[in-house]
Amino acid sequence: MKFEAAYKKGFDNFVRVFNENTKKSEELKISNNYEYYEPSARGNFSYILDNSVKLERKLGYFKNAKGKYGVRKPHEIFIRDNFWGHSYNLNPRIFYLDIETRSVGEFPAPEKANQEITLIQIFDNYTKTMYVFGLRDYKPQEGYELEYPVKYIKCNNEIELLEKYFKFFKLLNPLIIFAWNGDGFDFPYIFNRLKNLGLDKNLMSNFGEAELKEKVTKNGTIIILDAAGHYYIDMLRAYKKFVTTKKSSFTLDFIANEELKEGKVDHSEFKTFDSFYTGKDYQISSEPYDDKVREEIRQLKIKEFNSEPFDKERLQDLLQFRFVYYGIRDVYLLKRLDDKINLSKIMLSISQKTGCVIEDTLGTIAAWNSYIANVCYQKKIALPIKVEHEDPHIIGGYVKDPEIGLHKWVISNDYNSMYPMNMVGFNMSAETYKPLAKIPSDLRTLIMENFYDQNEDRVMDLPQDVWDKTTKLLEKYNYSMGINGAIFDKTQQGIIPELVWEIYVNRKSDKKKMLAYAKQKEIINEILLKR
Repeated sequence: MKFEAAYKKGFDNFVRVFNENTKKSEELKISNNYEYYEPSARGNFSYILDNSVKLERKLGYFKNAKGKYGVRKPHEIFIRDNFWGHSYNLNPRIFYLDIETRSVGEFPAPEKANQEITLIQIFDNYTKTMYVFGLRDYKPQEGYELEYPVKYIKCNNEIELLEKYFKFFKLLNPLIIFAWNGDGFDFPYIFNRLKNLGLDKNLMSNFGEAELKEKVTKNGTIIILDAAGHYYIDMLRAYKKFVTTKKSSFTLDFIANEELKEGKVDHSEFKTFDSFYTGKDYQISSEPYDDKVREEIRQLKIKEFNSEPFDKERLQDLLQFRFVYYGIRDVYLLKRLDDKINLSKIMLSISQKTGCVIEDTLGTIAAWNSYIANVCYQKKIALPIKVEHEDPHIIGGYVKDPEIGLHKWVISNDYNSMYPMNMVGFNMSAETYKPLAKIPSDLRTLIMENFYDQNEDRVMDLPQDVWDKTTKLLEKYNYSMGINGAIFDKTQQGIIPELVWEIYVNRKSDKKKMLAYAKQKEIINEILLKR
């Protein structure tokens, strides 16, 4: 069995696993017990912040675990004990999805979902086939053969379209559903449209309930679709997370042109997107188009405008083909982006490495929390009691204001992975932190007089003799210090620096392999070009 997803139904906990014998996903009910730790003389776990405190591992309901040391949820325990690090499904079924809707009079708002869904397009990574559910006839055109098969399913109305799609969804049962700006449009639109039409919103899950939920991120609160046993992933959010270079735009057209040198199908000859669907409000270009179908439509529209005889059925076929082709190309851009950037592979590998669920890889804390907790469990170390702080009074990283003006002898430095290496070099970790009360009095006095606040500008201007004295005392006691006076013991490596260093070393090794393979590819391409 390989792990795929974890979810709840009411008070019960379940996991979705991939059965390698049947090649199908299955549902397993797991224990509802939480894990927690209590002080005990016979306990074989040590408290991370004080190894003289012995703790005993316990299992029980949430009410028993609340306010205790090292609380872990039922699915976190099950993943850690059965799948973490070795048994995730790294090749799950993925749908790349996009929808088209009418946009009569206004943009179709997902919270209202009051306009008809006209097209649902999916690329399935297992069958390598594009499936399109539409409301009109579709006739493929010569010269537009694609490198993958397209199966078009014509539906008589929108309800039939949704019912057929979700029957197909149930049959193929994808784990991941990708859509560009899926959180902002596609996912909530389908969800709310189902409700508006009197259909079951839980069609969006094959394992339980589907709900729209608020999620707090570093960029603000977003609405996500939480569907038991599936991950509805906004590819735009994943792209922003894992591709850190600045972009002037995050539209699919812009990103696809940057990454793939190919964009969306142009339909600027239509006054609105809805007229692209209906074929109305066509604006005749004075210049011919390179695209064969687009140009044939232009020629037929010229004849229509001039009241000349023309093939109305042919025009309708071409208009419908071009609209469907637009939808098909959008979805295939998603597939090709994932092939190039490996967004799904990155998320899956992080999940397996840290022992978290796939959705957690899009955040900044959850995956690390899972990884640290799992490693601590192996080392028989229990984590602290979880305490919420409404206002912890901690400011972000220090950025010194620039010294404006013309300067001579300017030097620019670039540090390799500076933030994580600072954590490793300074040995910053929860268990290596030394409260003021536990450090020697001479160092404590110096810190309280000079460093014990978060005014970095003031600290940076301290006299050199203060820095010299501080450095000598830190070396004497084998400590490191943050600019706000936080002291860390360097006697023994902390858990966090240990894990950061491990990932850093593996990253460097993998990068060397990547560069070696890239060089081999260059050599092979040169040989092929000479033939």
